[in-house]
Amino acid sequence: MAAVPGILRQWNPGIVPNLQLWIDGSDKSTFTFTNSSNINTIRDKSGKNITLIQNTLSNQPILASNINGRQTVSFPTNVYISTTTTALTSQFNSNNTQSQFGVYKLLDLTTSHIISYMGNINGNAFQQIEYDIGPNKIGLRAKRLDDPNDIFPINQPVSCNVLLLQAYYDTTDFTIKTNIDSNNKPSDSTLQPGGYNINSYNNYYIGKSFNIGTLTQSFNGDIGEIIMFTSNYNFDIRYTSLLEGYLAWKWGLTDLLAGTHPYRNRNPT
Repeated sequence: MAAVPGILRQWNPGIVPNLQLWIDGSDKSTFTFTNSSNINTIRDKSGKNITLIQNTLSNQPILASNINGRQTVSFPTNVYISTTTTALTSQFNSNNTQSQFGVYKLLDLTTSHIISYMGNINGNAFQQIEYDIGPNKIGLRAKRLDDPNDIFPINQPVSCNVLLLQAYYDTTDFTIKTNIDSNNKPSDSTLQPGGYNINSYNNYYIGKSFNIGTLTQSFNGDIGEIIMFTSNYNFDIRYTSLLEGYLAWKWGLTDLLAGTHPYRNRNPT
């Protein structure tokens, strides 16, 4: 039986080195509202004083409660929130590494779902790193000005369930892992393109991708939490286990953890 969502007593992602962004859909105190449900700003909890903003009412995310009864932020079609602050993007530019952990719920599987997008549009060319869930695939899409091809690891088919998803990126390796696939078993996918260097991000978006100046794909789902680091923690078992355990216990998803996982039966307090 999955753990009942609750407030963890001690451990939280704030103690993990190189935390750069922490968006918590269950923490209403980090939101400002346009009305009773539309969210105007989300303040991150990383300590970097980053705020994501959406001033257009029709594009604003809304408050929801769709992951095991816990409050989330819902991103229907054409809804997104963004920041242009260099406090976020400059760190990823310098390190050229990312680790992203999160909890997401899809509303359909007919199209791709853009979790987050970091990019720079320049005329008819653009650079981007884009976390993407789609029919039969979970991937990290990357493009750069001198190479228009996507880098897209293919994963197991997914259903419209809650996902506990991890993604890692550095200049030589892309790795996507999810704790649920079509058989409710952990799976992962890795692609090593070799020397893939993207270091000119300007803006960061959650819920949408921007493709050559045009809004393209939406997330169309609920986001529980997004935690991003400027380090590749793919092979750091201690930190990945703690982060998996934190998210699983907080969001009632311990059934998605392997039986041998160190936090399958206890939370990381």
